[in-house]
Amino acid sequence: MGAFLFMMLVSAYSVVFYPMAINVNVAYENGSIVDGANVTVTCGGVDFSGKSDSVGEFVAGFESESCDYDIKGDFGSYYGTQSGSCSSGVDFTVADAVIIGTISCDADLVLNNKYVDFYGVIYNTTNGGDVVAGADVGVVCDGVLLNTTSDSLGEYVVSFLESDCENGDGYSVYAVSGDSEGTESGVVADAVEGVNVDVVIVKADEPVEEVSILFRGVVYNVTLSGEVVQSAVVRVTCNGVVNETLSDENGSYSVSFLESVCSGYDLFSIKGIKGKYSESLNGLNVSDGTIIDLVLNYVAPVVVAKSSGGGGSAAACATRWTCDEWSECSSA
Repeated sequence: MGAFLFMMLVSAYSVVFYPMAINVNVAYENGSIVDGANVTVTCGGVDFSGKSDSVGEFVAGFESESCDYDIKGDFGSYYGTQSGSCSSGVDFTVADAVIIGTISCDADLVLNNKYVDFYGVIYNTTNGGDVVAGADVGVVCDGVLLNTTSDSLGEYVVSFLESDCENGDGYSVYAVSGDSEGTESGVVADAVEGVNVDVVIVKADEPVEEVSILFRGVVYNVTLSGEVVQSAVVRVTCNGVVNETLSDENGSYSVSFLESVCSGYDLFSIKGIKGKYSESLNGLNVSDGTIIDLVLNYVAPVVVAKSSGGGGSAAACATRWTCDEWSECSSA
């Protein structure tokens, strides 16, 4: 009679017999059951897939009597994984209306918002390919930025919500440590499996100084047998900007301009002055480091008359003053 009833049960429900059944209970993080979730259980290299039922259950049957299993499930924007082990020693059970297992194991699968994980290792080629701990790591996916720091093994991981980063989105991963930096870019190909991006950082290039135009030369005094002139004022005007210096003990001078201020195609003028001796030169298209010597010539002082303000004729009361372009007028 018992055998007859068992056969009827099998017939009525189309029961499939498996040596082992894994019962998966699918729910959201808040405990609500999930009806219709896609579930795949892998046991001994064999996949068993289907959907959770109206009470959030899904049962997978396997020919093996023991295995380490992996479970993946998703529903809409939610995703979850679970792992475990199932082995013999469990009493016979009718695990489901369509699956019977002599071994039955329960597994809870919790679904959360889907995440896209970026993970990898930061290396430094400058230090022989060593991993870099403590590097600042930034990951941008579809315009969303997440920051983290590499751990003692040089590893990092950041997780995006699927709503922020999904298949087909572009990403960029950059890492900075001291004066070394690096970046890698690409497109997300498998959001579920995650994105493995290792970054190699190298020493950043030294700052490039802006090119300058250099004026240089020697100041001579032709009136004094062509000897060099120390402490002469040398004033260079280029593109309306004035730079000034003094000649050194050898009569040498140098004046530089940033190229953004004075290029080789700008008009320039140079004046050298020492007391009543001076020289002025004008030019165009100076190349960097062009030598421009200055030969000072005597310049006669300008004589002006200034009334003393006393009585008598203006000529009798005039005081003579001598002036030049670079010094105060003084009484003579």
